[in-house]
Amino acid sequence: MKIDKKYQQSCGNIASCVENGRKFTLENAKDFFKIHLEALNVSVKHCDYYFYKEGEIEIFVELKGANTEDAFEQLESSLNTFSQNFKNKYAFVIAKNSLPRTNTILQKYEKKMKTKGVSFKQKTDQLICKYESEKQKISIQ
Repeated sequence: MKIDKKYQQSCGNIASCVENGRKFTLENAKDFFKIHLEALNVSVKHCDYYFYKEGEIEIFVELKGANTEDAFEQLESSLNTFSQNFKNKYAFVIAKNSLPRTNTILQKYEKKMKTKGVSFKQKTDQLICKYESEKQKISIQ
């Protein structure tokens, strides 16, 4: 699904999104765009935010209070709907409550994302990443 330019916000050196005590931060983000997917009013399940650098990298972020299983569905639906199929894809869940380090649902989801070429990470409360331009990758701080 093509996203209208009016929903795209240019990022400065540091881009972030915050919701109910959960926060995602992307450092070295000056060439990225940020889209709050809630503003699109689409009927498909979707995550909260989508960041991308044209032709190179895309990041899907879900800031979740509970029920991480819903977060997995939201991220997967967002990838299917909004992905521009850039070389590097990331999907992050930042939850308010503690997350299981591993369980069968998480393991299945991680495997599914890996087969789709998506780097997945879940964190509690806050996730800080940095874009490494020379590698065209995201590193987690």
